[in-house]
Amino acid sequence: MKWSLQKIEITVAAVVLVILLVWMGSAGVWSANGEIAEEEDKQVFREQIAVKMDVTKGLLGGTEKEYTYYTGLEGSVKKAPDEIVIAIDAGHGGADDGCVRRGVKEKEVNYKIAEKVQKKLMGLGYQVVMVRESDTFMTLTKRVKVARRAHADIYVSIHQNSSDITSARGVEAYYSGQNAKEDSKRLADLLHAQVLQETDANKRSIYEWEEFHVIRESVMPSCLIETGFLTNASERYRLSDDSYQEKIAEGIVSGIQQYFNPETE
Repeated sequence: MKWSLQKIEITVAAVVLVILLVWMGSAGVWSANGEIAEEEDKQVFREQIAVKMDVTKGLLGGTEKEYTYYTGLEGSVKKAPDEIVIAIDAGHGGADDGCVRRGVKEKEVNYKIAEKVQKKLMGLGYQVVMVRESDTFMTLTKRVKVARRAHADIYVSIHQNSSDITSARGVEAYYSGQNAKEDSKRLADLLHAQVLQETDANKRSIYEWEEFHVIRESVMPSCLIETGFLTNASERYRLSDDSYQEKIAEGIVSGIQQYFNPETE
């Protein structure tokens, strides 16, 4: 029996899709009676399939295998500023307010800082993808997919912190050891240092952390930065102030600049 290349590719794609469906079942997306349980689960299922199929395209000769990112270090792909794509993700959104204290909503603080970062980066000639473009809810899977499809060179997730200890304050950063570990750590280090320099905030730690989906599952170097504690009254006041948000944004942008221009570190 002779098979054409097209038939072979279709067969491989079908096999991969079956594997993906089995994988989704083992991940708990399907309910006990074999149907998808809730509407939100349906959306997560669709998005996870889409992300996995993006990877499948690479196996079948699509564009995914051509994905490259620029780190500015030896062995990386050199890009001019106007070729570099930066994904900025304002955490939470829509029905998900994040931390809320005294009327201050984390999702709003995150977005205001993200907008300032976007404006500054575009002024420097970078391409910027706002993962969340408005006050809308997005699943974590979809956030990653937006950055992947834009072929972002880095991914920066902006959040505010909270704690039962109301005296807790300061800036933290996170990166994943499972995803471009050394580049992600370097990105987290630079953003953390530059935000501290701009704001004179309390210095907290940088963590290798695998619990945050967006930095673990993105394929490009990524980090998540917590720029302050909304549960601390004095820090909450500063985080709500436009001029302080400008300082945070300036720190994030300075860290990104150093990341792509290591000679300036």
